[in-house]
Amino acid sequence: MIAVLGSAIWNRFDAENTLQAALTGGLWHDNAPDVTEYPLGTFNIDGITRQELMGSATNRIEVASIRIRVFTDANDGGTSIGNLIDLAVTCFDWCTLTITGYTPIAMGGSVIAPIIHEDKIWQGTLLYNEVMFTTT
Repeated sequence: MIAVLGSAIWNRFDAENTLQAALTGGLWHDNAPDVTEYPLGTFNIDGITRQELMGSATNRIEVASIRIRVFTDANDGGTSIGNLIDLAVTCFDWCTLTITGYTPIAMGGSVIAPIIHEDKIWQGTLLYNEVMFTTT
């Protein structure tokens, strides 16, 4: 499940030319390599909850908690990180992911966390819940 969801997130990013062009350091699962240039993005699958439907283990709703973070070292008072957050929101809010073996229901944004500026790096975090149905 985690592999197919990660691929779906990557494919959505890959199809969104504006965000892809802005994140010149790329989008990485969990952590970017130390040599990666800014701006960049990461995504994490923080957990998955399952709810069986009508007592069947094969019919269920799954909700994945996804964290997407964008980073920049631009010294512009936060303008660039704000723009990156807006691009990420445009890419992922209420999008339809293609997830092998699942029927997506919704990818709803739940939180845009406060922007962090630490060690000359700006960080913006978006939290999402991907709700999907499966019969496997």
